[in-house]
Amino acid sequence: RSRTAKRAVGRKRAGLRLLFWARNVVTKSDSAREAERAQAQTAASPLEVENLAEIIEGFKMVLMVRNDLKMGKGKIAAQC
Repeated sequence: RSRTAKRAVGRKRAGLRLLFWARNVVTKSDSAREAERAQAQTAASPLEVENLAEIIEGFKMVLMVRNDLKMGKGKIAAQC
């Protein structure tokens, strides 16, 4: 490709990214964004450990180690 063709493709991609971003910004109002945030926060709250402790009596942590990944002691400890 020539330099002008590469520049044209780059400008087109940048324009498409800007258009996609602008469409999302314009279509979502502030109240809609706040409603989404509130819904995400309320959806996460029932899974708190305190709520689960009342339902299930004992918890057990299980750590799976894949031998094919050749995980050393440090990588295994980092998973905890």
